[in-house]
Amino acid sequence: MAIKYDVIREGNIVKSDDAEGIRIWMEEEVEKKLGFLVMLVEFEDDDGLEIYIHTDNYDDLNDSELEKLDELEITEVNSLSAISTLLEITVQQQGGI
Repeated sequence: MAIKYDVIREGNIVKSDDAEGIRIWMEEEVEKKLGFLVMLVEFEDDDGLEIYIHTDNYDDLNDSELEKLDELEITEVNSLSAISTLLEITVQQQGGI
């Protein structure tokens, strides 16, 4: 059974889904916020959910877009915290962590 997560903004659950669904939702929200598509990758392990940028971004984005991601600390390592800050959200595993 897939682990489910809640995305919380201003105390309200705005999305409940598995890791892939959360990642897709985040891609859409990041695009709305930044004005360009950022491909993300999700990964789950014993430490929980990780979200980071897909390496294809280096071929598809221009230098200023890549610099913006770097400034926001959205990188090839776990960037869930940076993305959460950008989107003003919290991501929690359902049932507590």
